[in-house]
Parts: sequence; C-alpha cells; structure tokens
Amino acid sequence: MNITLPPHRPAAEPVAGGPPAPFPTDECRARLDALRRTMATLKLDAAWIVSPVNRLYYTGVITSNGVLVVPLEGRARFYTDFRYREAASAAAGLFDVHPIPRATAGWMGRAESRRWRRIGFEAARVDWQRVEAWRRAARGVRAWVPLDPAIGRQRAIKSAHELERIRRAAAANDLAFHEACAEIRPGASEWEIRRRIRAALDAVSEGEAFPTIVATGPHASRCHHEPSERRWAHAEPLLLDMGAVVDRYCSDMTRVVWAGRISRRWRDLYRHVNDARAAAIAAIRPGMTGRQVDAVARRHLRQAGLAPLFGHGLGHGVGLEIHEFPRLGPTSEDPIEAGMVVTIEPGVYLPGEGGIRIEDLVLVTERGAHVLSSTPRDPRWRSDG
Repeated sequence: MNITLPPHRPAAEPVAGGPPAPFPTDECRARLDALRRTMATLKLDAAWIVSPVNRLYYTGVITSNGVLVVPLEGRARFYTDFRYREAASAAAGLFDVHPIPRATAGWMGRAESRRWRRIGFEAARVDWQRVEAWRRAARGVRAWVPLDPAIGRQRAIKSAHELERIRRAAAANDLAFHEACAEIRPGASEWEIRRRIRAALDAVSEGEAFPTIVATGPHASRCHHEPSERRWAHAEPLLLDMGAVVDRYCSDMTRVVWAGRISRRWRDLYRHVNDARAAAIAAIRPGMTGRQVDAVARRHLRQAGLAPLFGHGLGHGVGLEIHEFPRLGPTSEDPIEAGMVVTIEPGVYLPGEGGIRIEDLVLVTERGAHVLSSTPRDPRWRSDG
C-alpha cells in the first residue's frame, strides 16, 4: 500500500534569504549590563571575552580576532586589528576600540588594569598556553575565574528580539524542507539530496546552521552520517537533519520519511519515537533539569523495549550556535527556564538496518512548551513535482 503526504507549506510569515540584520544597540547594552551583574556577584574586577561567538553576542560585531575587556565599572574596551577597527568603531558606541597590542602585557597597560585582582574568562574556549601567557603578564591577578557557565546561562534565556530571529529561522527551515522535497526522488544519492537541501536553505536564509545530515536505508542508524553516493530506494527510510540561519540565529529539525510501502515494524518504531517526543514536549516545564526531561522520553522508549537503541541525549539549546546550554541528557543537571529554546530529538537506531530520529525546535514558556517547527511529523513522503 502506497501512502502519500499532502502538500505542505509552513503557516508562517514569508522568509527570504539575505544578509543578517545588525544587533540593536539596546540589545547589546542589556547583555553587557547583565554580564556586569554576574561579575559583581562573582566579585570580578573585569572580564575578558575572546571567543568570536561571545564577542558577537556582546558587541554585535563579527571579527576573527580580538578581545573584549569589560571592567566592572567604566566603559568596555574592544581590542582588534586593522581589518575590523573601522567596523567596530561604527557598531554600537558601547565600547572604546583600540589596536590589538603585540605583546600580551598590553592588556594590562592601563592604570586600573594593574589594580585588577580577579578576572573572569572563557576557560572552555581558551587554550591553556594562552592563559599561562596572561598569567605571566598580569602578575597582580590573584584569581582567574571561569565565566563559561554564567555566559552559557545568560545566552540560553532568549530576548524577544532573539526569539523572533529563531522563529524566522525555524520557518525558513520548514520552507527549505518543503522546497527540497519537491525536487527529491527515490534513486537520488545522499550527496545529491544534500546539495538540493543546501540550495533550498541558501534561497530562504543565510545557509546551513550545520552540515546537513542525509542518511538513506541502513545509513540512518548512524546518528551523524556523512552523505555518500548511496541512493535512496523505495521502502527504506530517508533521514534528513537540517537547520537554517536567519540574522545569525540557528534552527534545527529532523524528519524521517519513506517512499512507498512502510513495513509494520518501521511504523511501530516510528510511532514509539514520535510518542516519546510528544511526551517530552508535553512534560517540559521551567524548574525541571535536563536529566528529568530526558527521562520522560527515555521512560516511554523503555516501556516499548527500545531504550537500549536510544544512545544519545534528548536535546540541546539552540541560538547563535547550534549546540548551546542547556543539555538534555541522562546526566544533565542543567536547569530548564522560561525563554530557553531547545531541541527534543529522541531516536532509535538499528545498526545495519536504519534508524529514526524525530526532532523539533521548542520554546520553553512559563506554561510549558511551544513547538517552533511546523513541518508535519509524518513518515509518508510525497514529491510535489
């Protein structure tokens, strides 16, 4: 029996590809103010922000080189090289721009810098060789305090402006899925399908949020399969994991479809995975931990005898990066809060046969969850062509 999927177009506002819009000045100012409140709590004299994504988050400026120095009091200073100084100077007026010093000791050249005793830094994003150079140059600093957890939590709570960008990224992803599926046929290779999805994402957004995963048949049991020349055949699963970027914010979604008859076994597996997804989305609330949300989906799969086939965590935060705080997994104590955007993506994988993963992007609210992905969760595939 052949089953067809009705034509679908996302019920969202139109989206179109184009360059990213700049971050509003007020948004960056609020982020710096929030960082300073955290610094006060941690009794820090200053924070050094060196990773490109966090520099972007606090300044709105894209650079491949630079350090944002944020004192507890006074104006922030952005050190960068000649390539970015003009753009940084014109950005937001929230910080002073300086040439990046040739020597590490240049960071400590100002009088107030020599009085700093506690500095926060991104321990997980800086190699220890660089940290040791800082320590030798800033001998008066008594404590280097990791800021990664605090910054991760700050970035995890999305503002209204950020949520709008993510909603548009999710709508773009839905539209790209629809447009790509209109051109995909059984017999196409994984690489050909990936190329079509990339083209669709480029047409409606800033491109891929991550390398699109296309896995056919037995390859679908490999969670992060690299597309090959293998061709999609009737009566076997096609797994598509894809994400769009709009105004630098990411989206993420996975669907699995079949062309032709779906066996009873695969139907049952699909139903269990989808039910586990729905149960986790219905349960997620502020105040839970990542472990507790993961347990809801895992419990459902355990009752179906499928828990051993679910080998990864349930999900992760999404924002400027495709993987952000919080983590939803069996050991995660990360707190769930309103304003977070996370993925819910249970899966079961049968080595050598195939796999099913169904993933939605979800906004956590005070009352529960709101699903941002609008592409139907239906295993039946149909080309509009």
